[in-house]
Amino acid sequence: MTSQSDHSTPVTQIIAALQAGQMNQAARLSADWVARLQAQAEVSPQLADALHLRGMVWRELGRFPEALADMRQAAMMEADNAMLWLHIAQVEQLQGDFSAATDSLRRATGLNPALEEAWFRLGVVLQALQSWEEAREAWERLLALPGVLPQNEVLVRNRLGIALRHLDQL
Repeated sequence: MTSQSDHSTPVTQIIAALQAGQMNQAARLSADWVARLQAQAEVSPQLADALHLRGMVWRELGRFPEALADMRQAAMMEADNAMLWLHIAQVEQLQGDFSAATDSLRRATGLNPALEEAWFRLGVVLQALQSWEEAREAWERLLALPGVLPQNEVLVRNRLGIALRHLDQL
């Protein structure tokens, strides 16, 4: 998301509500922000951010169709946002659409090859699809990144071991 000062107040308020677990407040604030920006009748980075953030609120509320609708609309305005593609993949994964999640995660990692969470989730989704070789590759790419946290490395190495055992059985 962009960090322009003219919309930091809505962003700050919505994120604070999300962090406090006040989902209805976050939903109201994000809906108001989107409505204000849409009333300006122009596509702007702020509108993409507002839709992205509202999609995150919908995700937290378990309203996955609304989350995907907002996030995909944001992606049409801001197709080069790796975090947005990661968030789209999270919702797709929650809906059990692992194929779509794979595509979104490949997009996220293509846009930002240093995005640890995208590589990890890509491995998880590929594991769910039983694409063991591709899962192994995703986790190895993650482990090759500089500065991987030790607790993440342990988790990834455990997942990698599972993939390697499956590959040995093939």
